[in-house]
Amino acid sequence: MRFVRMIKVTNLDGKVRIDKEMRKHSSMLPTSIRTIVCGPSNCGKTNVLVSLLESPHGVRFENVYVYSKSLQQPKYQYLTNLLTPIEEIGYFTFSNNSDVIPPNEALPNSIFIFDDVACDKQNAIREYFAMGRHAHVDCFYLCQEPRDLSYEYSHTPSVEEVFEVVDEPLVTSIRHLLQTSEGQEKLQTSYGPLGQKYLKAVLSGKKAVNIDMYGVYFSNEGTMLDDKRIALDKNDDIIINGKRYKGIPGQYELIFMKFHNENICTDDDMHTYKSILLTTNAYRRGHSADSQVLDNKRYKYKNIIATLVLDKKVGTGINKRSDIPRAMTLNDNKIDYIH
Repeated sequence: MRFVRMIKVTNLDGKVRIDKEMRKHSSMLPTSIRTIVCGPSNCGKTNVLVSLLESPHGVRFENVYVYSKSLQQPKYQYLTNLLTPIEEIGYFTFSNNSDVIPPNEALPNSIFIFDDVACDKQNAIREYFAMGRHAHVDCFYLCQEPRDLSYEYSHTPSVEEVFEVVDEPLVTSIRHLLQTSEGQEKLQTSYGPLGQKYLKAVLSGKKAVNIDMYGVYFSNEGTMLDDKRIALDKNDDIIINGKRYKGIPGQYELIFMKFHNENICTDDDMHTYKSILLTTNAYRRGHSADSQVLDNKRYKYKNIIATLVLDKKVGTGINKRSDIPRAMTLNDNKIDYIH
């Protein structure tokens, strides 16, 4: 018979904690919080978070940090107006990953909110979820679907990261780079065939490309579809605000082009594009679910947006295009667009 010595494990929690640490928040919440608030667009994630901050039965804090690509949304403006007048509370915001301070520089008894950053590098978020509690920082990560926070798994490089844009305006810089062998090599190694084709179209500034209010554009925030960040991976998948869509020709046509090629857009493509419109609120003023529909007389709205989202046809409808020339079709020929 073999005898094994056993060591008694003593729970030291009650001996080493001070009273303040034992009950930091209300009795409904744990002492240390690392939370993922997950749900589809407009399901109330931000409402839940703001309510936790406002409620006397919610979280207790002395500072609030927010890292988000949508700080302009009304609810964060409301939070700014609510907290900044209170001298005892610090309120700090970040819109760029490189500006986020590490946990050891954050003030104690703080709340750190990560919202609308699923397309960004996850290094800062990982660090807070791993070490934030040691700095007395509670974390809330708002997203549309659960994600692995590892950089290798979740991060698809943005256009500005691929081309390492620093000082020049994004479009100008990339256009210059694409005229070099180095830029062409980066394009070919970082994107699939569809990504290369349609990014070139956007950067060319051709009139048939959908760079108006419903389309992809470049800003100081990066590559955007309405108010959401968009990225393309090597397999041609499309990532919008952290949600991945299968990259197929029909989706690229609907997202990038003013006049889509009907021959390659299927009913499934239309259904997925409707989901994207609802997620981004592209068809509403200010990209807000509570705002009015942003209607106009352009083909994109009359024949696609209104039909898909509002369940009505304005003008000729998707399959009846007698009011405009035949679709301008993007192809790989020397003549880029066929009327």
